[in-house]
Amino acid sequence: MGRKRLTNTHLSLRVYVKHGRYRDTYYTIIAGKYHGLGNDRATAERKARELHGGAYVRGTIADMCLSFIAFQRGLIASGDPSALAPRTVDDYESAFMVHIIPKFGHMKPSEFRPSHKGKYLDLMRARGRGVRANREMAALGSAFNYGIRRGMAEVNPCHGVSRNPERPRSRRPEKVEVNAFLQIAQKRGEGSYMTALIGLMVGITGRRRAEVLELQKSAITEDHVRVVAAKRKAGESERVYEVQWTPLLRQLLGEAMRMSQKHDNDYVFTSRTGAPYTDSGFKANWSKIMHAYVLAGGERFTAHDLRAMYVTEMIEQGRNPETHKNPATTRRVYDRRRKVKVQPLA
Repeated sequence: MGRKRLTNTHLSLRVYVKHGRYRDTYYTIIAGKYHGLGNDRATAERKARELHGGAYVRGTIADMCLSFIAFQRGLIASGDPSALAPRTVDDYESAFMVHIIPKFGHMKPSEFRPSHKGKYLDLMRARGRGVRANREMAALGSAFNYGIRRGMAEVNPCHGVSRNPERPRSRRPEKVEVNAFLQIAQKRGEGSYMTALIGLMVGITGRRRAEVLELQKSAITEDHVRVVAAKRKAGESERVYEVQWTPLLRQLLGEAMRMSQKHDNDYVFTSRTGAPYTDSGFKANWSKIMHAYVLAGGERFTAHDLRAMYVTEMIEQGRNPETHKNPATTRRVYDRRRKVKVQPLA
């Protein structure tokens, strides 16, 4: 008996269902990211209302967080140079909707204590989410700063509580590992292969994944590949990287264009539906390929580790990787050299 084809059906304004062979799965989309709601329709719609602000009361932490997001989006729209980067606002909104508001949204800002932050960090660390919890509390701290300026809060209770310890990653994938990963991805089909090519593009050019995902066919010229920096504040001048051609880059983009040309759009890296990859879609696909790679005997690495691989090799060659304006950030986050040559005083 053949497998039943999955179809997506729109139930209400923000709840969707994927019909499976044995059960239905409900989900919603927040800031372009997929969020599962379980398999029960009534529960799914209740969770969606909570996530999207259907039951929020004025003067609560939920109200403060959403007002902060609306304020930042207004600054971005007006080109205000003080605005946070759009991707940062998206990340904050996702943190609020999925984690902070469901747990603390009903409270008044004055009811939140430093101990609430400490207990949350400890709980999430025990669940293996220690680093992500740091980011979520940082987002809440920014919302409290906004709330103080607007008279919604008197103090910022997120200050004074140390965050969970973060150990810098040291994993540096070798080229033979990347090639093995690519082979497994290619065997899984075009969707997996395209995902792996996105990761490889990051690894050989050092560009941010967001910049690769948004790469358009018009950016590919005879002289170079034009990549627009994704991380910049509102009002900041556009920064463009002109990535020079190499045989490997030509081969990579040739493979991606071959698969994407069947779809009528402007993007180089497209999903099987023809739409450009979202970051959440990339992560989901990457996780599946990596699982297969580990089962085949490989050692797990992240897509971000591939950017570190690029930076490390460039530094070893005495070249500027051109990844961050601040060289200290480049070395602190991405330099994965195992041996460092030191020049003594003459």
